Amino acid sequence: MNAKAETTDRLWTTGEIARLTGCDIKSVRRWIDQGMLEGFRMPDMGKEAPERRVYHDVLRAFLVKQGFERPVARMDALEPSGKVEIKPVKIQHDDD
Repeated sequence: MNAKAETTDRLWTTGEIARLTGCDIKSVRRWIDQGMLEGFRMPDMGKEAPERRVYHDVLRAFLVKQGFERPVARMDALEPSGKVEIKPVKIQHDDD
């Protein structure tokens, strides 16, 4: 399965997945590290361990396969947050 070609732009953190499923964050990390859940690590931003991310559709398919019905229903109720509406703002400068 080519997950990247079949996913939305929404990425989930391990913490978000843990809260969604009610599982410990260590379990979520283990799912990714053991290849049960397809994810990837973000580039190192000066942290000890770069954070893992999972695409929305990949996470949803994993949860369906594992029988996590309630988290899937919660995911389906969410609007994708990968896209942000940007509104122009007028900046006023003080004339000294």
